[in-house]
Amino acid sequence: MVQVRRILGSEWRQLRQLRLAALAGSPDAFGSTWARESELPEADWRERARAGALGHVSATYVVEDGDGKWVGLVTGLRTAEGGGADLVSLWVAPTARGHGLARQLVESVLAWATDQGLESVRLWVTAENQSARPLYERCGFVETGAEKPLPSNPSKVELQMERRLAPGPLHLST
Repeated sequence: MVQVRRILGSEWRQLRQLRLAALAGSPDAFGSTWARESELPEADWRERARAGALGHVSATYVVEDGDGKWVGLVTGLRTAEGGGADLVSLWVAPTARGHGLARQLVESVLAWATDQGLESVRLWVTAENQSARPLYERCGFVETGAEKPLPSNPSKVELQMERRLAPGPLHLST
């Protein structure tokens, strides 16, 4: 059975492996690169896993397939202003796509942000990503009009999208 769940603080090795697979498999979907993140020290990965597992500043969710293998990931990060969050690093392995897992990951971040009392969730998506943009629209995100070059490949443009949140617990259909 496939399950979406919050990461555990001890799962830094699995987090590193999946994040590097995402960066290698979809290099133009992320602001960072495989080369940069493959050089990060163990302490950084441990901190990412710990922070994603705990509390209210960030939340990392993974998809586990029926064999316990991680096939998807997303992180929500509270913004410095405190009233919102950024959705970052969404990725589902090609072999697991087409089953609604990306939507479940997005909804996990939306539920976390709502539970934190945040007002909105924002994200950046490359303009040419014709699978992610419609997904985000189905999840209630709209373009803000802001755009910028993709940090990992400045020849590509990222568009900002935002989803305003209603106060109170978010009840999701799965």
